[in-house]
Amino acid sequence: MLLDLHLSGQADGFVVLDALRNPGTRPPIIMMTACDELGNAQRAARLSTTAYLLKPMDETTITGAINQAMVNPKG
Repeated sequence: MLLDLHLSGQADGFVVLDALRNPGTRPPIIMMTACDELGNAQRAARLSTTAYLLKPMDETTITGAINQAMVNPKG
């Protein structure tokens, strides 16, 4: 799952991660954001995201993260 940290409305990507908290059934999650804030990468790692990417990103970065999620998914 590609998940943007900043979603429209009141929810953000961390709210979605919380809703998907059951690790046995949760898909691998790649979180991305254009507005990085202090501590978000560490929080995403603690919540077992496969990758935390900053936008804009190049094709190599996103395909590398997707390949990592397919080979070694967390969660």
